[in-house]
Amino acid sequence: MAEEIRFFLRTAIYTLTITVIYWFLSYEIAGSALLLSLGLSAIFFVVVGFVMIRHAKEDPLPEDTHRANVLQRTLGFDEPEGETVRPPLALEDEPIPSSSIWPLATAIAALLLGLGLIYGGWIWGPGIGIAIVALWGWVTQLYD
Repeated sequence: MAEEIRFFLRTAIYTLTITVIYWFLSYEIAGSALLLSLGLSAIFFVVVGFVMIRHAKEDPLPEDTHRANVLQRTLGFDEPEGETVRPPLALEDEPIPSSSIWPLATAIAALLLGLGLIYGGWIWGPGIGIAIVALWGWVTQLYD
C-alpha cells in the first residue's frame, strides 16, 4: 500500500475516533456531522487510491516501462513527455492581456449578487448590470 493511501487511512481513523469521542462528550450535532463528513471523505480517498493502484498493477505494461513508473503516472507524479502530451504551463501563440479591470468588475458584481441574497433583491439590479458589462468587456478584450 502506498504511503499516500496510508496517510488518508490514518486521517480517516483518527477523525472517526475523534467524532465518536466528540459526540459522547458534547452531543452536538453540527460538529459531529462535520467531523463525520471529514472522516468519510478521507475513506473515499483511500478507496479511490486503492482502486487506482490496483488498476495500475493490472494494466498491461509496455516492455520498457516498470510498474513503479505506471503507478507514478497513475497518481499524477510523473507525466510522460512526447508529441501528444503538452506541459501544463505551455503557452499558446495567442496574446494574453497583461492587465485587465474586468476580473475586478466581475468580483464586484458577484459581491453585489451575494449581498442581494442578504439585504434584498434591490441590490441584484446593479449586480446584474455590472456582471453583464464585465462579461462583455472580458470577452471582447480577448479579441483586441
